[in-house]
Amino acid sequence: MAFEDGLMLYLSVNKIKFKDAGDHFHAVSERVKAAAVRVAEAQHRPVKYLSSSKTDKEAEARRIAQQDGLTSGLICVLQSVEPCHSVLIRRDRETKHQYIKYARANACITISTTCIPKWG
Repeated sequence: MAFEDGLMLYLSVNKIKFKDAGDHFHAVSERVKAAAVRVAEAQHRPVKYLSSSKTDKEAEARRIAQQDGLTSGLICVLQSVEPCHSVLIRRDRETKHQYIKYARANACITISTTCIPKWG
C-alpha cells in the first residue's frame, strides 16, 4: 500500500494528471537513461547491454574494473530488461474517485551504474 500512496503523492505534488502519468514516467526514465549514458561516454566507460536479467551485475562490473585496472570512479553502465511491476489506474464506481492499483509483472529496461568509492 505504501507504494501506491507514494505514487499518488508524487503525482499530486507534481500536478500530473492520471491520464498523463504513463507519458511522464516514460519521459523521466528516458532522461535518466540518457544522463547515465552521457556520463559513461564522457568518462570513456563502457555502456553494455546484458541479454539476461539473471546476469550477476556486480560480478560483471568487477570483471570490467579488473580488466581495465580501475581502483576508483565509474566502472560501467549496464542496461538490461528486468522483471518489474506496473500500475493500473482504477475508478471507484461509488465515489467516482480514481486510484492507483499495484499490478501484474511486466518487463522494464533498467540502468545500473557501478562505481568504486574513493575512501579517505
